[in-house]
Amino acid sequence: IREFVEAVEKENDFAVVVYGGSVKAPKILADVMESVAAAVYVDVDFDLKKLWVHHDEKIQ
Repeated sequence: IREFVEAVEKENDFAVVVYGGSVKAPKILADVMESVAAAVYVDVDFDLKKLWVHHDEKIQ
C-alpha cells in the first residue's frame, strides 16, 4: 500500500481528474474499504444516508 500511495502522490493532477488516475490500487485496499463500509452500514442500522455521511467524511 505504501508503494501505491507514493505512486499516486507522483501522478499528474490533470490525469487524475480526467482519467481517474493511471495507478491501479492493490486489491487489499479495496477489500479493506469494502469491509469498513459494511461494518459501518451494520452499525448505522442499514441506513444508507448515514453510511454515506460517514464514509464520504473518512474517504476525503
